[in-house]
Amino acid sequence: MSTPIVGQGGRFVPRVGAVVAGKYRIERKLGEGGMGLVVAASHLSLGGQVALKFLSTGDELRPEAVTRLTREAQSVSRIKSEHIARVLDMGTVETGAPFIVMELLEGQDLHKFVRKKGPLPIAEAVEFILQAAEGVAEAHAVGIVHRDLKPANLFLSHKPDGSPFVRVLDFGIAKNLQAKKEAGDVSLTVGTDVLGSPNYMAPEQIRNPKDVDPRADIWSLGAILYKLLTGRNAFEADNPSATLAMIVMEEAEPVRMFRPDVPPQIEAIVQRCLEKKIDRRFQSVDELACALLPFAPPRPRGRPWTPTPVLVSPVVASPVLVPTAEITASQNQTSPSTISGSSKSTHPSGRSNWTTAAVAGVITSAVIVVMVLVARAWIARDPAQASPAERFLPAVSAAVSAPLITTEKPSLAEPKDDSAVIPAKGSPSIVIPSPSATASAITIKPTQRPTKTNALDDRL
Repeated sequence: MSTPIVGQGGRFVPRVGAVVAGKYRIERKLGEGGMGLVVAASHLSLGGQVALKFLSTGDELRPEAVTRLTREAQSVSRIKSEHIARVLDMGTVETGAPFIVMELLEGQDLHKFVRKKGPLPIAEAVEFILQAAEGVAEAHAVGIVHRDLKPANLFLSHKPDGSPFVRVLDFGIAKNLQAKKEAGDVSLTVGTDVLGSPNYMAPEQIRNPKDVDPRADIWSLGAILYKLLTGRNAFEADNPSATLAMIVMEEAEPVRMFRPDVPPQIEAIVQRCLEKKIDRRFQSVDELACALLPFAPPRPRGRPWTPTPVLVSPVVASPVLVPTAEITASQNQTSPSTISGSSKSTHPSGRSNWTTAAVAGVITSAVIVVMVLVARAWIARDPAQASPAERFLPAVSAAVSAPLITTEKPSLAEPKDDSAVIPAKGSPSIVIPSPSATASAITIKPTQRPTKTNALDDRL
Protein backbone atom coordinates (compact mmCIF):
# COMPACT_ATOMS: atom_id res chain seq x y z
CA MET A 1 0.00 0.00 0.00
CA SER A 2 1.36 3.40 -0.98
CA THR A 3 1.90 6.18 1.47
CA PRO A 4 0.19 9.37 0.25
CA ILE A 5 2.71 11.88 -1.08
CA VAL A 6 0.31 14.55 -2.24
CA GLY A 7 0.79 18.16 -1.21
CA GLN A 8 -1.44 21.19 -1.39
CA GLY A 9 -3.38 21.57 -4.61
CA GLY A 10 -3.13 17.85 -5.35
CA ARG A 11 0.50 18.11 -6.47
CA PHE A 12 3.06 15.39 -6.05
CA VAL A 13 5.57 16.04 -3.22
CA PRO A 14 8.10 13.25 -2.46
CA ARG A 15 9.00 12.94 1.20
CA VAL A 16 11.46 10.75 3.14
CA GLY A 17 9.69 7.59 4.29
CA ALA A 18 7.00 7.74 1.61
CA VAL A 19 6.32 4.59 -0.43
CA VAL A 20 6.13 5.06 -4.19
CA ALA A 21 4.07 2.71 -6.39
CA GLY A 22 3.76 0.28 -3.50
CA LYS A 23 7.36 -0.95 -3.73
CA TYR A 24 9.90 1.86 -3.33
CA ARG A 25 10.49 3.57 0.02
CA ILE A 26 12.21 6.97 -0.21
CA GLU A 27 15.35 7.06 1.97
CA ARG A 28 17.07 10.37 1.23
CA LYS A 29 17.40 13.16 -1.27
CA LEU A 30 20.32 12.89 -3.68
CA GLY A 31 20.01 16.05 -5.73
CA GLU A 32 17.72 18.50 -7.45
CA GLY A 33 18.02 20.57 -10.60
CA GLY A 34 15.87 22.71 -12.82
CA MET A 35 14.27 19.71 -14.48
CA GLY A 36 13.93 17.13 -11.75
CA LEU A 37 14.51 15.68 -8.31
CA VAL A 38 16.48 12.50 -7.58
CA VAL A 39 16.12 10.47 -4.38
CA ALA A 40 17.55 7.22 -3.06
CA ALA A 41 14.99 4.52 -2.31
CA SER A 42 14.95 0.90 -1.17
CA HIS A 43 13.02 -1.81 -2.96
CA LEU A 44 10.58 -3.30 -0.45
CA SER A 45 10.51 -6.74 -2.10
CA LEU A 46 14.06 -7.21 -3.33
CA GLY A 47 15.83 -5.24 -0.62
CA GLY A 48 18.23 -3.45 -2.96
CA GLN A 49 18.57 0.29 -3.40
CA VAL A 50 17.70 2.33 -6.46
CA ALA A 51 17.47 5.97 -7.51
CA LEU A 52 14.11 7.51 -8.36
CA LYS A 53 13.88 10.55 -10.61
CA PHE A 54 10.80 12.78 -10.44
CA LEU A 55 9.89 15.95 -12.29
CA SER A 56 10.24 19.21 -10.40
CA THR A 57 7.22 20.40 -8.46
CA GLY A 58 4.87 22.16 -10.87
CA ASP A 59 6.23 20.32 -13.92
CA GLU A 60 4.89 16.88 -13.14
CA LEU A 61 1.73 17.34 -15.23
CA ARG A 62 3.09 19.59 -17.99
CA PRO A 63 2.95 17.63 -21.28
CA GLU A 64 6.39 18.75 -22.50
CA ALA A 65 8.01 17.89 -19.15
CA VAL A 66 6.39 14.46 -19.10
CA THR A 67 7.56 13.90 -22.66
CA ARG A 68 11.10 14.84 -21.69
CA LEU A 69 11.21 12.36 -18.83
CA THR A 70 9.69 9.62 -20.98
CA ARG A 71 12.20 10.28 -23.74
CA GLU A 72 15.07 10.07 -21.26
CA ALA A 73 13.95 6.62 -20.11
CA GLN A 74 13.47 5.40 -23.66
CA SER A 75 16.79 6.79 -24.87
CA VAL A 76 18.86 5.32 -22.07
CA SER A 77 17.22 1.91 -22.43
CA ARG A 78 18.44 1.77 -26.05
CA ILE A 79 22.09 2.48 -25.26
CA LYS A 80 24.16 -0.58 -24.49
CA SER A 81 27.15 0.74 -22.58
CA GLU A 82 28.38 0.27 -19.04
CA HIS A 83 29.30 3.95 -19.04
CA ILE A 84 25.64 4.99 -19.20
CA ALA A 85 23.60 4.98 -15.97
CA ARG A 86 20.94 2.30 -16.51
CA VAL A 87 17.20 2.86 -16.37
CA LEU A 88 15.46 -0.08 -14.68
CA ASP A 89 11.78 0.86 -14.73
CA MET A 90 9.24 3.62 -15.20
CA GLY A 91 5.90 4.30 -13.50
CA THR A 92 3.47 6.88 -12.11
CA VAL A 93 2.36 7.94 -8.65
CA GLU A 94 -1.22 8.43 -7.37
CA THR A 95 -1.52 11.88 -8.96
CA GLY A 96 -0.41 10.59 -12.34
CA ALA A 97 3.04 12.17 -12.14
CA PRO A 98 5.68 10.00 -13.83
CA PHE A 99 8.97 8.77 -12.37
CA ILE A 100 11.81 6.60 -13.60
CA VAL A 101 13.84 4.03 -11.66
CA MET A 102 17.60 4.02 -12.18
CA GLU A 103 20.57 2.23 -10.70
CA LEU A 104 21.90 3.94 -7.58
CA LEU A 105 25.46 5.19 -7.98
CA GLU A 106 27.84 5.87 -5.12
CA GLY A 107 30.34 8.65 -5.65
CA GLN A 108 30.19 12.22 -6.92
CA ASP A 109 29.90 14.08 -10.18
CA LEU A 110 32.95 15.62 -11.81
CA HIS A 111 31.76 19.16 -11.10
CA LYS A 112 32.05 18.57 -7.36
CA PHE A 113 35.20 16.51 -7.81
CA VAL A 114 37.08 19.28 -9.66
CA ARG A 115 35.77 21.97 -7.34
CA LYS A 116 37.26 20.01 -4.44
CA LYS A 117 40.56 18.88 -5.98
CA GLY A 118 41.29 21.61 -8.52
CA PRO A 119 42.93 20.87 -11.90
CA LEU A 120 43.41 17.14 -12.35
CA PRO A 121 46.53 15.22 -13.38
CA ILE A 122 46.72 15.01 -17.17
CA ALA A 123 46.38 11.23 -17.42
CA GLU A 124 43.44 11.21 -15.00
CA ALA A 125 41.58 13.96 -16.87
CA VAL A 126 42.08 12.21 -20.21
CA GLU A 127 40.95 8.89 -18.72
CA PHE A 128 37.70 10.43 -17.46
CA ILE A 129 36.96 11.90 -20.90
CA LEU A 130 37.72 8.59 -22.62
CA GLN A 131 35.35 6.68 -20.36
CA ALA A 132 32.61 9.24 -20.98
CA ALA A 133 33.39 9.04 -24.70
CA GLU A 134 32.66 5.31 -24.67
CA GLY A 135 29.12 5.96 -23.46
CA VAL A 136 28.57 8.95 -25.75
CA ALA A 137 29.86 7.02 -28.78
CA GLU A 138 27.37 4.22 -28.09
CA ALA A 139 24.58 6.81 -27.82
CA HIS A 140 25.58 8.32 -31.16
CA ALA A 141 25.61 4.84 -32.70
CA VAL A 142 21.87 4.51 -32.02
CA GLY A 143 21.11 8.06 -33.17
CA ILE A 144 21.01 9.87 -29.80
CA VAL A 145 22.72 13.22 -29.20
CA HIS A 146 23.01 14.08 -25.51
CA ARG A 147 23.02 17.91 -25.86
CA ASP A 148 23.72 18.51 -22.15
CA LEU A 149 27.17 17.06 -21.50
CA LYS A 150 28.89 18.84 -18.60
CA PRO A 151 30.95 17.84 -15.53
CA ALA A 152 27.79 17.65 -13.39
CA ASN A 153 26.41 14.98 -15.74
CA LEU A 154 29.53 12.80 -15.58
CA PHE A 155 29.38 10.70 -12.44
CA LEU A 156 32.57 9.31 -10.91
CA SER A 157 32.38 6.10 -8.94
CA HIS A 158 34.84 3.25 -8.36
CA LYS A 159 35.01 -0.41 -9.26
CA PRO A 160 35.63 -3.06 -6.59
CA ASP A 161 39.36 -2.94 -7.40
CA GLY A 162 39.39 0.80 -6.68
CA SER A 163 39.82 1.97 -10.27
CA PRO A 164 37.78 5.05 -11.27
CA PHE A 165 34.67 4.58 -13.36
CA VAL A 166 32.72 7.33 -15.15
CA ARG A 167 29.09 7.15 -16.23
CA VAL A 168 27.08 9.61 -18.30
CA LEU A 169 23.85 10.86 -16.70
CA ASP A 170 20.75 12.85 -17.64
CA PHE A 171 19.47 12.29 -21.17
CA GLY A 172 16.49 14.55 -20.42
CA ILE A 173 17.05 16.85 -23.40
CA ALA A 174 18.67 14.26 -25.66
CA LYS A 175 17.83 14.44 -29.35
CA ASN A 176 16.77 11.34 -31.23
CA LEU A 177 18.11 11.74 -34.76
CA GLN A 178 15.85 8.95 -35.97
CA ALA A 179 12.65 10.61 -34.78
CA LYS A 180 10.73 12.77 -37.24
CA LYS A 181 9.78 15.43 -34.71
CA GLU A 182 10.70 16.09 -31.11
CA ALA A 183 8.21 17.50 -28.64
CA GLY A 184 9.45 20.16 -26.26
CA ASP A 185 12.10 21.57 -28.63
CA VAL A 186 10.09 24.55 -29.77
CA SER A 187 12.59 27.12 -28.43
CA LEU A 188 15.89 27.58 -26.65
CA THR A 189 14.10 27.55 -23.31
CA VAL A 190 11.73 25.04 -21.84
CA GLY A 191 9.76 26.79 -19.15
CA THR A 192 12.38 28.83 -17.31
CA ASP A 193 15.27 26.49 -18.09
CA VAL A 194 17.87 26.82 -20.82
CA LEU A 195 17.90 23.84 -23.17
CA GLY A 196 21.45 22.92 -22.26
CA SER A 197 24.18 24.30 -19.99
CA PRO A 198 25.58 27.65 -21.22
CA ASN A 199 29.24 26.96 -20.38
CA TYR A 200 29.30 23.75 -22.44
CA MET A 201 26.94 24.45 -25.34
CA ALA A 202 28.21 24.41 -28.92
CA PRO A 203 27.65 27.57 -31.03
CA GLU A 204 25.19 25.82 -33.36
CA GLN A 205 23.18 24.60 -30.37
CA ILE A 206 22.89 28.19 -29.13
CA ARG A 207 21.59 29.33 -32.51
CA ASN A 208 19.20 26.43 -33.02
CA PRO A 209 19.03 23.63 -30.42
CA LYS A 210 16.98 21.42 -32.74
CA ASP A 211 19.49 21.54 -35.60
CA VAL A 212 22.45 19.73 -33.99
CA ASP A 213 24.30 16.52 -34.66
CA PRO A 214 26.85 14.45 -32.69
CA ARG A 215 29.53 17.10 -33.22
CA ALA A 216 27.75 19.29 -30.67
CA ASP A 217 28.61 16.66 -28.06
CA ILE A 218 32.24 16.73 -29.26
CA TRP A 219 32.34 20.46 -28.48
CA SER A 220 31.01 19.73 -24.99
CA LEU A 221 33.60 17.01 -24.35
CA GLY A 222 36.35 19.45 -25.34
CA ALA A 223 34.95 22.08 -22.97
CA ILE A 224 34.80 19.50 -20.17
CA LEU A 225 38.43 18.46 -20.77
CA TYR A 226 39.40 22.14 -20.63
CA LYS A 227 37.68 22.37 -17.23
CA LEU A 228 39.34 19.22 -15.88
CA LEU A 229 42.80 20.39 -16.91
CA THR A 230 42.62 24.04 -15.86
CA GLY A 231 39.91 24.16 -13.19
CA ARG A 232 38.18 26.94 -15.14
CA ASN A 233 35.62 27.14 -17.93
CA ALA A 234 36.72 27.74 -21.49
CA PHE A 235 33.99 30.40 -21.76
CA GLU A 236 32.56 32.20 -18.76
CA ALA A 237 31.13 35.68 -18.29
CA ASP A 238 29.14 37.51 -15.63
CA ASN A 239 25.81 36.04 -16.77
CA PRO A 240 24.55 33.20 -18.99
CA SER A 241 23.64 35.51 -21.87
CA ALA A 242 27.14 36.99 -21.99
CA THR A 243 28.62 33.50 -21.82
CA LEU A 244 26.56 32.40 -24.81
CA ALA A 245 27.75 35.48 -26.72
CA MET A 246 31.38 34.61 -25.92
CA ILE A 247 30.91 31.08 -27.24
CA VAL A 248 29.54 32.36 -30.53
CA MET A 249 31.95 35.27 -31.05
CA GLU A 250 35.23 34.66 -29.19
CA GLU A 251 38.00 32.08 -29.02
CA ALA A 252 38.95 30.25 -25.84
CA GLU A 253 42.31 31.02 -24.23
CA PRO A 254 44.88 28.25 -24.92
CA VAL A 255 44.97 25.58 -22.23
CA ARG A 256 48.72 26.01 -21.70
CA MET A 257 48.26 29.64 -20.72
CA PHE A 258 46.88 28.29 -17.43
CA ARG A 259 48.49 24.83 -17.36
CA PRO A 260 52.02 24.94 -18.86
CA ASP A 261 52.70 21.25 -18.25
CA VAL A 262 49.91 20.16 -20.60
CA PRO A 263 51.45 18.70 -23.80
CA PRO A 264 50.93 20.84 -26.91
CA GLN A 265 49.16 17.88 -28.53
CA ILE A 266 46.42 17.90 -25.89
CA GLU A 267 46.05 21.66 -26.22
CA ALA A 268 45.61 21.17 -29.98
CA ILE A 269 42.98 18.46 -29.37
CA VAL A 270 40.97 20.73 -27.08
CA GLN A 271 41.24 23.59 -29.55
CA ARG A 272 39.97 21.39 -32.37
CA CYS A 273 36.98 20.32 -30.28
CA LEU A 274 36.15 24.00 -29.72
CA GLU A 275 36.24 25.02 -33.37
CA LYS A 276 33.31 27.27 -34.29
CA LYS A 277 32.86 25.59 -37.66
CA ILE A 278 31.68 22.05 -37.17
CA ASP A 279 33.56 20.71 -40.19
CA ARG A 280 36.86 21.67 -38.49
CA ARG A 281 36.16 19.64 -35.34
CA PHE A 282 36.67 15.95 -34.87
CA GLN A 283 33.94 14.37 -36.92
CA SER A 284 33.16 11.60 -34.44
CA VAL A 285 33.71 10.81 -30.78
CA ASP A 286 35.78 7.80 -31.85
CA GLU A 287 38.15 10.10 -33.76
CA LEU A 288 38.53 12.31 -30.69
CA ALA A 289 39.16 9.28 -28.46
CA CYS A 290 41.88 7.92 -30.77
CA ALA A 291 43.70 11.25 -30.55
CA LEU A 292 43.52 11.23 -26.73
CA LEU A 293 44.40 7.57 -26.29
CA PRO A 294 48.23 8.01 -26.22
CA PHE A 295 47.89 10.25 -23.13
CA ALA A 296 45.75 7.87 -21.05
CA PRO A 297 46.77 4.89 -18.91
CA PRO A 298 46.70 1.61 -20.86
CA ARG A 299 43.55 -0.41 -20.13
CA PRO A 300 40.94 -2.42 -22.05
CA ARG A 301 38.41 -0.26 -23.87
CA GLY A 302 34.86 -0.96 -24.92
CA ARG A 303 35.45 0.55 -28.37
CA PRO A 304 37.88 -0.53 -31.13
CA TRP A 305 40.14 2.48 -30.69
CA THR A 306 43.76 2.72 -31.85
CA PRO A 307 46.10 5.60 -30.92
CA THR A 308 46.38 8.37 -33.52
CA PRO A 309 49.50 10.58 -33.67
CA VAL A 310 48.83 14.28 -33.21
CA LEU A 311 50.92 16.89 -35.02
CA VAL A 312 50.94 20.31 -33.40
CA SER A 313 50.78 23.53 -35.36
CA PRO A 314 52.73 26.51 -33.97
CA VAL A 315 49.52 28.50 -34.42
CA VAL A 316 47.75 26.26 -31.92
CA ALA A 317 50.57 26.07 -29.39
CA SER A 318 50.91 28.87 -26.87
CA PRO A 319 53.31 31.54 -28.22
CA VAL A 320 54.63 32.21 -24.73
CA LEU A 321 55.72 28.64 -24.16
CA VAL A 322 57.03 27.54 -27.58
CA PRO A 323 60.66 28.58 -28.34
CA THR A 324 61.10 30.81 -31.41
CA ALA A 325 63.65 28.47 -32.95
CA GLU A 326 61.19 25.60 -32.85
CA ILE A 327 58.47 27.71 -34.47
CA THR A 328 60.82 28.74 -37.31
CA ALA A 329 61.83 25.15 -37.91
CA SER A 330 58.19 24.03 -38.01
CA GLN A 331 57.20 26.76 -40.50
CA ASN A 332 59.90 25.66 -42.94
CA GLN A 333 58.56 22.11 -43.08
CA THR A 334 56.35 21.09 -45.98
CA SER A 335 54.41 18.43 -44.07
CA PRO A 336 50.98 19.22 -42.52
CA SER A 337 51.48 21.03 -39.19
CA THR A 338 48.14 20.43 -37.53
CA ILE A 339 46.22 17.41 -36.31
CA SER A 340 46.10 14.81 -39.09
CA GLY A 341 43.96 15.97 -41.98
CA SER A 342 43.14 19.39 -40.59
CA SER A 343 45.27 21.77 -42.70
CA LYS A 344 48.51 22.23 -44.69
CA SER A 345 51.52 24.45 -44.25
CA THR A 346 51.06 27.99 -45.58
CA HIS A 347 54.78 28.68 -46.08
CA PRO A 348 56.24 27.10 -49.30
CA SER A 349 59.81 25.98 -48.90
CA GLY A 350 61.03 28.02 -51.92
CA ARG A 351 59.85 31.30 -50.47
CA SER A 352 61.36 30.41 -47.10
CA ASN A 353 64.76 29.63 -48.69
CA TRP A 354 64.77 32.94 -50.61
CA THR A 355 64.03 34.84 -47.40
CA THR A 356 66.83 33.02 -45.59
CA ALA A 357 69.30 33.83 -48.37
CA ALA A 358 68.39 37.53 -48.30
CA VAL A 359 68.82 37.72 -44.54
CA ALA A 360 72.18 35.97 -44.81
CA GLY A 361 73.35 38.54 -47.37
CA VAL A 362 72.45 41.42 -45.08
CA ILE A 363 74.30 39.83 -42.16
CA THR A 364 77.39 39.24 -44.30
CA SER A 365 77.40 42.87 -45.47
CA ALA A 366 77.20 44.05 -41.87
CA VAL A 367 80.18 41.86 -40.94
CA ILE A 368 82.23 43.38 -43.79
CA VAL A 369 81.46 46.93 -42.62
CA VAL A 370 82.56 46.08 -39.09
CA MET A 371 85.81 44.60 -40.40
CA VAL A 372 86.53 47.77 -42.36
CA LEU A 373 86.00 50.00 -39.33
CA VAL A 374 88.22 47.83 -37.14
CA ALA A 375 90.94 47.82 -39.78
CA ARG A 376 90.84 51.60 -40.06
CA ALA A 377 91.25 51.95 -36.30
CA TRP A 378 94.38 49.77 -36.35
CA ILE A 379 95.85 51.55 -39.34
CA ALA A 380 95.53 54.90 -37.52
CA ARG A 381 97.94 53.69 -34.85
CA ASP A 382 101.61 54.56 -34.82
CA PRO A 383 103.46 51.76 -36.67
CA ALA A 384 106.27 51.94 -34.18
CA GLN A 385 103.90 50.86 -31.40
CA ALA A 386 102.20 48.12 -33.43
CA SER A 387 103.07 44.49 -32.96
CA PRO A 388 104.21 42.38 -35.93
CA ALA A 389 100.75 40.84 -36.19
CA GLU A 390 99.11 44.25 -36.15
CA ARG A 391 101.46 45.56 -38.88
CA PHE A 392 100.03 42.83 -41.12
CA LEU A 393 96.45 44.20 -40.77
CA PRO A 394 96.81 47.20 -43.12
CA ALA A 395 97.29 44.78 -45.96
CA VAL A 396 94.09 42.95 -45.09
CA SER A 397 92.25 46.26 -44.53
CA ALA A 398 93.33 47.58 -47.89
CA ALA A 399 91.86 44.56 -49.59
CA VAL A 400 88.63 44.64 -47.60
CA SER A 401 88.03 48.38 -48.04
CA ALA A 402 88.34 48.28 -51.81
CA PRO A 403 85.54 50.27 -53.52
CA LEU A 404 84.38 47.51 -55.88
CA ILE A 405 82.09 45.00 -54.09
CA THR A 406 79.84 42.77 -56.17
CA THR A 407 77.15 40.53 -54.67
CA GLU A 408 75.56 37.88 -56.82
CA LYS A 409 71.83 37.15 -56.58
CA PRO A 410 71.18 34.35 -54.07
CA SER A 411 70.25 31.02 -55.61
CA LEU A 412 68.85 27.81 -54.16
CA ALA A 413 71.96 25.81 -55.13
CA GLU A 414 74.38 24.99 -52.32
CA PRO A 415 77.93 26.42 -52.53
CA LYS A 416 80.65 23.98 -53.46
CA ASP A 417 82.91 25.07 -50.63
CA ASP A 418 81.59 26.23 -47.22
CA SER A 419 84.98 27.48 -45.95
CA ALA A 420 86.04 31.13 -45.95
CA VAL A 421 89.15 31.84 -48.06
CA ILE A 422 91.69 34.58 -47.12
CA PRO A 423 94.34 34.72 -49.84
CA ALA A 424 98.03 35.13 -49.25
CA LYS A 425 99.75 38.44 -49.71
CA GLY A 426 99.28 39.74 -53.23
CA SER A 427 96.17 37.66 -53.97
CA PRO A 428 93.54 39.71 -55.90
CA SER A 429 90.34 38.59 -54.11
CA ILE A 430 88.71 37.47 -50.85
CA VAL A 431 85.74 35.01 -50.95
CA ILE A 432 83.35 34.88 -47.94
CA PRO A 433 80.41 32.48 -48.47
CA SER A 434 76.92 33.18 -47.06
CA PRO A 435 76.06 31.57 -43.71
CA SER A 436 72.90 30.10 -45.28
CA ALA A 437 73.11 26.79 -47.13
CA THR A 438 70.76 28.21 -49.76
CA ALA A 439 72.71 31.45 -50.49
CA SER A 440 75.49 31.67 -53.05
CA ALA A 441 78.99 32.88 -52.16
CA ILE A 442 79.62 36.64 -52.03
CA THR A 443 82.71 37.53 -54.05
CA ILE A 444 84.66 40.71 -53.21
CA LYS A 445 86.97 41.90 -55.99
CA PRO A 446 89.19 44.80 -54.91
CA THR A 447 90.91 47.11 -57.35
CA GLN A 448 94.68 47.41 -57.48
CA ARG A 449 96.13 47.55 -54.02
CA PRO A 450 97.02 51.17 -53.06
CA THR A 451 100.59 52.07 -52.30
CA LYS A 452 101.12 53.11 -48.72
CA THR A 453 103.37 56.20 -48.38
CA ASN A 454 103.24 56.76 -44.61
CA ALA A 455 101.75 55.47 -41.36
CA LEU A 456 98.33 57.05 -42.06
CA ASP A 457 97.06 56.52 -45.62
CA ASP A 458 94.76 59.46 -46.41
CA ARG A 459 92.96 57.45 -49.01
CA LEU A 460 91.53 55.31 -46.26
